[in-house]
Amino acid sequence: MPTDAALVRAAATAQIEAWVRDGIAAAGGLAQVAVLAQRSRELGTLRARARATVMERQEYAAMWPSSARANLACALAYHVIRRRIAEPGQLPRH
Repeated sequence: MPTDAALVRAAATAQIEAWVRDGIAAAGGLAQVAVLAQRSRELGTLRARARATVMERQEYAAMWPSSARANLACALAYHVIRRRIAEPGQLPRH
């Protein structure tokens, strides 16, 4: 994913999805991403409640060294999900 927020925000949904696929592969696959996402939520909750230890804050900072980039990634994930919901037949059936 580029670091230029304007470029990222102007990207087509297909391009964003390609970045997501690349990111999942770089992180070690979907199972690893799920583990990292859960840990990120746990650490984020601890930070928000001012209950994170120094080591937990450092772990979170290592996961998300740029808060601007982390916020952009979350916004893009929301964008993809919202677009998929708006496009009938695009969400996988379970």
